[in-house]
Amino acid sequence: MPNPGGAGGNGLSGFSVHSANSDDAGVMGTLNQEVALAGFGLADPSPRATDPETAARQYLENAIASAAAPSFTMPSPEGLSGGFRLLGTETIELTGTKTVKFRQVFNKIPVYGSLVTVELDENNALIGINSALGAPENVSPVAEVAPAEAVRTLRKAGADPEPGEVGRLVFYYDDRDAEPRWRLCYLFEDVSLAERDEDDDQAPAYAVMPMHNYLVDAHSGEIVVQLNRIAGATTVQALDELGVTRDLRVSANPSPPANLLHDPVANVHTYDHAFRDWQLRKRDLTSQYCTDPPSLSPGAVSAHANATAVVEFLRNVLRRRGLDNRDGPLISSVNCIYWRQPAGPNEWRNAAWIGSQMVYGQRSAGANLVSTAADLDVVAHEIVHGLTQFTANLEYLGETGALNESYSDIFGVIIANFDKPDRDSWDYRIGLTFRGDGNPLRDISNPATRGFPAHMDDYVAKADDDDSGGVHTNSSIHNKAAHAIMVARGADGSPLFSASELAGLFYLALTQHLSRRSRFSDSRRALEASALTLFRLLPQPQIQERLTAIRDAFDSVGIA
Repeated sequence: MPNPGGAGGNGLSGFSVHSANSDDAGVMGTLNQEVALAGFGLADPSPRATDPETAARQYLENAIASAAAPSFTMPSPEGLSGGFRLLGTETIELTGTKTVKFRQVFNKIPVYGSLVTVELDENNALIGINSALGAPENVSPVAEVAPAEAVRTLRKAGADPEPGEVGRLVFYYDDRDAEPRWRLCYLFEDVSLAERDEDDDQAPAYAVMPMHNYLVDAHSGEIVVQLNRIAGATTVQALDELGVTRDLRVSANPSPPANLLHDPVANVHTYDHAFRDWQLRKRDLTSQYCTDPPSLSPGAVSAHANATAVVEFLRNVLRRRGLDNRDGPLISSVNCIYWRQPAGPNEWRNAAWIGSQMVYGQRSAGANLVSTAADLDVVAHEIVHGLTQFTANLEYLGETGALNESYSDIFGVIIANFDKPDRDSWDYRIGLTFRGDGNPLRDISNPATRGFPAHMDDYVAKADDDDSGGVHTNSSIHNKAAHAIMVARGADGSPLFSASELAGLFYLALTQHLSRRSRFSDSRRALEASALTLFRLLPQPQIQERLTAIRDAFDSVGIA
């Protein structure tokens, strides 16, 4: 059966149907039969005779019109003409399938966060449809505020849009208003903060994140929401921060002769920021490679080796070519400090993905400094924020931001434990050495040990300016559900999901079925759809066993 979800706090309603789900067999049979009868306007009326985009749109439009799926309809707000805009097609090597994605539009204006994923097999036969659609009620599609006025509003707020930037119109569901409602907004993405003079003590202190997305109401001109964008060959050997000998691929610099921390195979680059402020001196983040000589610091070794490990995990396990899936560079800068978070001489006890690269600080340990790049799970966590940026692009606020954080935690755990064949030996703690006091940052197996909630009944509502609405606090609820999936056992007592299957399951959910405003319940539906694709060739009882484990995991934390 279809899995409709009522409109939640993000204003979007979910629907999912899949060929591998026995409950959906009747619906899928009817949909395929109706498409065959309708034909594709070609001599061969089968979907294999056309391109994936045409086939996917035919399946989508037919499903919306079909009586077999009464809960899957295209909303039709008064005065608005709806449709779907093609986002693109992706071949998923991990599953041998293709996904064709669409964005919902009304009067050619996109619905912020909407997404329809149509999944096809190698012959363009329908495997499944997963969607999140909105109905922008009681909102005019005609802007009353000029784009230039919206830009002036941002500049007054300390933002610095690029010259010529005018934003683009979207329908946005404002669930943070006293009375949640749809708005017509200008969306501005990847906006820098105004430059601050490093020597000017009177300069305004802006938010921690250097890049933001903004939504400006196109009727009133007010800033509706500000969203953070951060959320982290020659082979030589060197010791990392944990005293472990790591193999590093480096490049030779002829003059002066030195080994540069540049891995030309993984396209990983590691730079030394020499204890300068990474925001005030961000233009210098990539000005100086870490080199040997003089010598490779343990922090640089950890940052470089751990980043390479993440890239190789993406490539070898998930068959993804880097964060952008185009073998783009992965850049890190060590020895960073930050003026808003002074912790001591040359200290900045943090790590972050800043929209284009990783930055790492350091904490004092006696007379020494220890880099925050020491733990592989922390490095993986931050880099996966980059993966999220390139794919689902989950906004960094409230429950959606908590989901963003959770996916980074999940991959941090999977990547750090991937080579341990015994699931009982996995360590579900994040950042064990990060603080320096022996306590981890989080424990996804038992969030309460770090004071975090483990059930939706204990969800902590916070203001936007308090940890971006509690993104780190509430991520533990989704983490707990993910942990239950990781430790699920089959009838024979062995882990129900292998390490590779866990990675594939969460990867497909994040990259193929989640969008800007997805929440915990959307992730549940996304994981079910991903499991149906990943395990579609197994016998039906084994598919159902895995689906049941996923559903039980989310039920156990109150995510319906």
